[in-house]
Amino acid sequence: MTDSTHIPARARSAGLIRWLTVALRRSLRRFRTATQGRSRRVFLLLVLLWLLNGFDLLFTIMAGDLPHFNEANPIAAGMFDHPYALIAFKVGAVAFASTILILFRRHRTAELACWCVCTVYMALSFLWMWFFIRYEGMTQPWPT
Repeated sequence: MTDSTHIPARARSAGLIRWLTVALRRSLRRFRTATQGRSRRVFLLLVLLWLLNGFDLLFTIMAGDLPHFNEANPIAAGMFDHPYALIAFKVGAVAFASTILILFRRHRTAELACWCVCTVYMALSFLWMWFFIRYEGMTQPWPT
């Protein structure tokens, strides 16, 4: 039976270094795989965010002329007379946020932020759907 005290110190340290190198390579491989998956998810979530933001912009412009609609965003409320300014504002804000999230796409926080923002925009889409169903019910009777 060999005792570790009979193994020269140089051999022991070489084995430790080899073991650490293998362990580091394995964890880097796992990290690369995880960050590649995270980057892909962040990009897909940003595509979803742009789609949902487009629907929000469309519904905001459509609802701007309705008498029962009050815009909750004070910046957007001041731009209803100038729809091109509203479009530029919305696109610019989402582009700025998307740029930040793309720069930090390999971090968990960026992915979590994408999930949170997409969830909020999804809820907003359901609110828009509810609003237009209610508004249609106010102006026209349901067909029988």
